[in-house]
Amino acid sequence: MNEETEFAKQQHRQPRRISITLSFHVSEALLNRSLEEGRSLSNLCAYLIEEALIEQAQKEWQMKWVNKQEERR
Repeated sequence: MNEETEFAKQQHRQPRRISITLSFHVSEALLNRSLEEGRSLSNLCAYLIEEALIEQAQKEWQMKWVNKQEERR
């Protein structure tokens, strides 16, 4: 494998920075929660997004499982 390909693979594994716009109330709620939990605002947002994606994936898996069970009946 050449160096460029290896570098490209490593870049895909690196965390990525994004920018979003939030309402004042949402940003204040996130800031207050991050302070209460003793973590950075960025870390809290990343955690909440990841948890939401995991929860969504689990719900989708459960729906597929239920549909397969119903098809077998």
